[in-house]
Amino acid sequence: VVLNGHHQLPKDYNACSHANERMIDEDLQNQLSLTHEIKEVMFSNSVPEQAASEESAGPVLVARPVDCQARKKCFPPYWSAEAVSKALEKGELFRALFRVNAHNRLEAYCKIDGVQTDVLISGAAAQNRAIEGDVVAIVIDPPSLWPRMKGSSETLNNSTPHNNGVADVQACLKGKSKLDSECEYVHPNNNMVLPEEDTYFDNESSSGAILDNSLVNGVLDNGYISGCHSSVSDFARLSGDANDSMSSLEKLSTLVSSLPSKRPTGKVVAVIERSLRRDRIVGFLSVKQWIYSRESRKKTARKNKNHPDLNCGYILLTPTDPKFTKMMVPVRNLPGSIKKRLEAGDLTIESDLVAAKVVDWAEDSYIPDACVTEIFGRGSDVQAQIAAILFENAIDASEFSSEVLSCLPRSPWDIPEDELQRRRDLRNLCIFTIDPPGATDLDDALSVERLSNGVFRVGVHITDVSYFVLPDTALDIDAQIRSTSVYLLRRKLPMLPSMLSDLASLNPGVDRLAFTIFWDINS
Repeated sequence: VVLNGHHQLPKDYNACSHANERMIDEDLQNQLSLTHEIKEVMFSNSVPEQAASEESAGPVLVARPVDCQARKKCFPPYWSAEAVSKALEKGELFRALFRVNAHNRLEAYCKIDGVQTDVLISGAAAQNRAIEGDVVAIVIDPPSLWPRMKGSSETLNNSTPHNNGVADVQACLKGKSKLDSECEYVHPNNNMVLPEEDTYFDNESSSGAILDNSLVNGVLDNGYISGCHSSVSDFARLSGDANDSMSSLEKLSTLVSSLPSKRPTGKVVAVIERSLRRDRIVGFLSVKQWIYSRESRKKTARKNKNHPDLNCGYILLTPTDPKFTKMMVPVRNLPGSIKKRLEAGDLTIESDLVAAKVVDWAEDSYIPDACVTEIFGRGSDVQAQIAAILFENAIDASEFSSEVLSCLPRSPWDIPEDELQRRRDLRNLCIFTIDPPGATDLDDALSVERLSNGVFRVGVHITDVSYFVLPDTALDIDAQIRSTSVYLLRRKLPMLPSMLSDLASLNPGVDRLAFTIFWDINS
């Protein structure tokens, strides 16, 4: 099935006349499950019509329109930084850390400091392009829309207007099986249709329940003041009469405490701080469909006596971490080595682990744009997997620079005489370490003395690395970046150069500098 350049099926199907925000979430779910199951997907902005009718190479999903003016909005716009700042000060928005459920990407939770229960952000529309680890600004839904906690035995009042909304939310949270359900072909009735451009401005929420007009307008427009007042008034009304002096955070905390069986819900209106994980995505490229479609484009170009543009189109990137959505990588921005393999029709590209970063996620795109920054190698290779894990977790595995190494003392090195004079000499004590036989970093040791009256003096001795690592030197700055030594199965990634480890390690039979603390312990 070839979709047109506007992310939707032709208007003949007329499937979106009464679409609402809940349908958007379902459409996004269907698209995500489609792109997960159909691995042969080519994203292109210039697929000729002949490819669909004459020599179609398989399912083709056009993810970028030719006419930018006709593109539809998939998400509401973000608030401006000024509007977010003012709303946070007034307590109309809340700052929170955005965390995604690894088993169901359409279910995310936001932790608000001071509130005992995490806020559920259900559905792609409500998540509004936030990514795992982002610090976001969220607006809290009215309590009438909050679903029951999972496992709650409380029976809902049938007269409450939000029962249908709760059912819809729970249906949306059935887990990864919903996201990754089998989809062997695309059918016009699969609801993979983008609703009309004004869909986000109707009177229904993502959970299917009716919202107050002012609240909806506030959530989706850049001026949410009236909508926030509606939500805050709920807090004040349900939290008691003495809440005039309480902050919005206190009111929300009180309200959540008063409804222990309900899960608060909300929507993302802005990203305050972008997660570092945006620059450290690891995944696999799907190039098979692009290669097949390229042959069709070549034949079409020969018929029309045109020169085919082999740099057009998009490649799908599937992250290895299920918390991240699939992404589109423009072919023109791929590294040269991958481009050469693409032109040669090398399908083994799909077996290589690659690193990527999120470049942009526009309002009119279901999934973000990304660019490939590194190639680790074959995904089945252990070394490639280790390199990918280190990259993903921002662990520096590079060699120490010459500037860092220049901060080390010259070898051989002995403790200077003036340093011996100003330190307390403990070389007469029996000091020992407790480490495995093959340990090389002996950074702490113990000593025990029996004193009079049944008192024991226990000493803990820590190697004095600060003697060698002076503040604000290249060695100090590099150690701050590395933070800690990382121990792999067969090798170690040290925080400090190995020479320094040798000089500071509390090896037996040699003089070493240390910090010591003594405890006198009675019986």
